[in-house]
Amino acid sequence: NTYEDYSFDLEVDEQLENYNIQADVTLIRRMIENIITNSIVHNEKGCEINVALSERGKDKARLVICDNGQGAPEQKIKALNERIKNAYLPEHGLGIRVVKQVARKYKYAVRFSAEEKEYFKCEIDL
Repeated sequence: NTYEDYSFDLEVDEQLENYNIQADVTLIRRMIENIITNSIVHNEKGCEINVALSERGKDKARLVICDNGQGAPEQKIKALNERIKNAYLPEHGLGIRVVKQVARKYKYAVRFSAEEKEYFKCEIDL
């Protein structure tokens, strides 16, 4: 596969174009890259990846990264949404673990959802 098999779409609410967060840019970048890499790794045939930043109340925003790939089974999503323990996340490497650790550091709420053969979504409340 090549990167041509993937399309990326970015949507930012107009009122959030100058939105700022107090966080380490390297950690936030790594968190977002890990979610996007996860979409690429788990969709060998390609997919569309949508990244959206939308307003959710005063001075709050939600970052949603969603692909239209193969999705994931319900039990995997349940495992991803559980609190991090020291145990290794089944069938997932460090990528999702890093996402959850960065989110926890900044007290962001993270939720994963999916429908098999339809989509995989990560929502982060900033």
